[in-house]
Amino acid sequence: MGRNRRIVGVLTLVVATYLIVIPFALGLFSRTRDAQHLADRYRPVMNDQGVHQFRSNLALVNAGGKELFTKFLPELQTQLGLSDAEFKDFVASSYPHVAAFLTRVPVTVKYLNPATQAVLAQKDNFASADAFPVAGIPVTVGPWALLLLGIGVGVVGLLILLSEKLAGSVLPIIAILVVGLGLVFGPLVLGWFGKTDAADHVAQAARGPFSVAVSDATVNDTFSFNAAFVEMRKALFPAVAQKLGMSDSEIDAYLHTTYPALLKFLDKWDASIYKGARALSLSQIQYMDEFHNADATPYKALPWLFMAPGAVLLVGAAYGFAGRRRRDAGADTEPTGVGA
Repeated sequence: MGRNRRIVGVLTLVVATYLIVIPFALGLFSRTRDAQHLADRYRPVMNDQGVHQFRSNLALVNAGGKELFTKFLPELQTQLGLSDAEFKDFVASSYPHVAAFLTRVPVTVKYLNPATQAVLAQKDNFASADAFPVAGIPVTVGPWALLLLGIGVGVVGLLILLSEKLAGSVLPIIAILVVGLGLVFGPLVLGWFGKTDAADHVAQAARGPFSVAVSDATVNDTFSFNAAFVEMRKALFPAVAQKLGMSDSEIDAYLHTTYPALLKFLDKWDASIYKGARALSLSQIQYMDEFHNADATPYKALPWLFMAPGAVLLVGAAYGFAGRRRRDAGADTEPTGVGA
């Protein structure tokens, strides 16, 4: 076996081994599976319609909360003729869920608005990352592509080393040249560096919501706030109606007219916000392990996992072609001999 052929064959087998081993070494099968699950779950939230709906709901929450604290509660306290301390004791004793809500809201606002805005700001990055490796193709294809490509490259390497029929053929060298070019330039043409950078930004923004502390707080707040809003409608508002001498229909009309932002929020909460907030908050716990597994993916290194072996294959192909040129040049200059 020629030295040139042996070097090219061994180099090809080394690359093949790398391509086969790397998906298992980095756990890419489970990481990409979990990443795909997360993308499928949160795609409706992060598309244009989802982000617009989320921002609209957040605006209702903020406007309703502001009117509750700056108008409804102060006016209720005035109507009852209570001091600040007396009003606080009155709410705590008569409406414990509302009292817990009023105590918790300032803490919630500190994490809810910044965290929400940080995540929603990743809409474009989410769309870009969701298009990796190619728009419409699941990211789970990646490790299988590496594995199958490694097997194919390995077959070529074995043929170079073992097949005497291909000993002088240029076909195996052309094969590794084509694969090498695809591995090197494919990530560049498909924009993988931008997509994986976007995925890294999305992961950074999601680490807070998927932490134990924030996810537990979000779930607890969602359920406790709903309990407070139910208590407002079922107990506090009827008490206001009795105080003002109004019927159920009259107090409903009065509240919608006098406190439109608060009642608009409460109506929307009952209609859809609570259902969506409950599902979203629970998903932070449900998908926490999957997120952390996917988050361990070396996003920015993914293009290089393809390009580095591609570059090695190009070197091997270049060496193979150079060896053929040297051999052909030697054959051309070899004396043929003439009988005397």
